[in-house]
Amino acid sequence: MKNTSFKLASAGVLALAMSGCSSILTDHANDYQYAVSNTTQLKEPPGSLQVRDDLVIPNANEIPDLQKTGKFVTPRAPFIFYPMTKIPVSNKADRMVFDVPAGLDKTKEMVKGFLGALHGQGEAIATDKDNQIISVPFEFVKQGFWGSVASTFTRNFPEKTVFSFTFKPSGNDTIVSMQFKQQEQGKDVTSWQSPEKDPKRYTDAIRLWGNLGRQISEASAYLSQRGENSPFPIWVDHRGIFAVHLKTTVDLAAQVKAAGLHFVDGQSNKLAIDKQEAQSGAKLDEQTFPYKVETQRDGKFLVIDASKVTDPEFASFQLVQRFIAK
Repeated sequence: MKNTSFKLASAGVLALAMSGCSSILTDHANDYQYAVSNTTQLKEPPGSLQVRDDLVIPNANEIPDLQKTGKFVTPRAPFIFYPMTKIPVSNKADRMVFDVPAGLDKTKEMVKGFLGALHGQGEAIATDKDNQIISVPFEFVKQGFWGSVASTFTRNFPEKTVFSFTFKPSGNDTIVSMQFKQQEQGKDVTSWQSPEKDPKRYTDAIRLWGNLGRQISEASAYLSQRGENSPFPIWVDHRGIFAVHLKTTVDLAAQVKAAGLHFVDGQSNKLAIDKQEAQSGAKLDEQTFPYKVETQRDGKFLVIDASKVTDPEFASFQLVQRFIAK
């Protein structure tokens, strides 16, 4: 009994030491911010050589003194935009079509990678044929324990999404048709339809467009069409945010006007769509969009912020499409 009590007491002391040491000991990580230089004059013995300070700090007079103190925050580097290859997109009655400038095998490989990233952990593909890929049912909204229990009683189970991609070689390109349908408990509740029918699936299609365009650009063998020399004006960062690579030979106002946009009077750094250029059904013509011009290694980029719109990725896609030459 004594041994047991001793072991329990020892474990308690050890746990207290491990969990409470940070609150008992003082953190001196930021003490350097309060340090004061030592102004004590060094007394030299008679006959010693003169002490000389050889440390030279360039532009020492232009370096400001540290005034503010507090926890140091590491500056975050800006997100880098990457060039895209132009991929024409069209909407049909029951599908969205991408004209991908790559061979069949390469295109299928990129689509598989996209599905894997979209699905996350586990196998994402149910059927893989020469001209078609069908995904497993995707559960985008995970059901918790109590939700699962409730479904067993109500028999109201969450719908899952299945994607279909068909591939058709066309010269050096591959025509990719994207569709989706909804399932519940393994049974179809909709037919195959275009991602345009659902804002969330449309967002998935936009991400695929950006993903394909970036990968093909990176794999381009034509160095003259890579980086700042890319002929396609739409660039994308790793988060899927689009930006317009501005021309150096044309001023910003002219490029904005050519895209059917205008600067909003009385509002700093705001853009809006020209009334005669209104997007039917999208209601983007009723919105104003903050913008900024970012300078990076490959030039200047116009970034239009559509985060306040109901479907921001759809709106961003529609806005940058205006800068593509018809």
